[in-house]
Amino acid sequence: MKTTDAADRRFSSLVTLTSDRLYRKTPCMEWLGKPTGGGGYGQFQRVPAHRWAYERWVGPIPAGLQLDHLCRNRLCVNPEHLEPVTCQENVLRGNGTAARLARVTHCPKGHEYTDENTYLYQRGRLGQYHRACRTCRLAQSRAAKQRIQAARPPKPPITHCPHGHEYTPENSRFNKHGHRLCRACLQVKAKRERARTKAQRQPSDDCLGSSQ
Repeated sequence: MKTTDAADRRFSSLVTLTSDRLYRKTPCMEWLGKPTGGGGYGQFQRVPAHRWAYERWVGPIPAGLQLDHLCRNRLCVNPEHLEPVTCQENVLRGNGTAARLARVTHCPKGHEYTDENTYLYQRGRLGQYHRACRTCRLAQSRAAKQRIQAARPPKPPITHCPHGHEYTPENSRFNKHGHRLCRACLQVKAKRERARTKAQRQPSDDCLGSSQ
């Protein structure tokens, strides 16, 4: 970056020291010019004023990095209050929504946001990702199922088997799984099995005729 004494004098005329804003016991050098753009930063020679000051008195900013205001004062151009960091680190250090949410370690119910207890979902027109608590989500699902079940009318008790036999104490039997069975149906099924087995054991007329 090319600089001249005239540029240094003009830059100095647009900066003032503020004793009420300090960082590590050094005052901020606030930009007196009108901030430009939506970021609230000063502008000098078509570049942000704080970037111009850093490159003028410290050196080039490494590629892919941006300057973070350690004093949290966007109008400050003091090179001692600036640090080159990545875009992600700069965002997380700030006070924006993403930074505030990243500093939250527990959900509103007190559950910790661990890798196992956290899932991401998309919401909004931009499809932004949001963090949610798995424990709370599971509790909400269980509560919803209980409300649905409570709203349903109770099922009438089953008093007869599918074939119409009444489930009396004498006509009821329970298997090892606790399921109720009809003794009358079991007896009918047993008779059919015995008749089928007996028919298979008796030789047919064709077999008797061929053996004579």
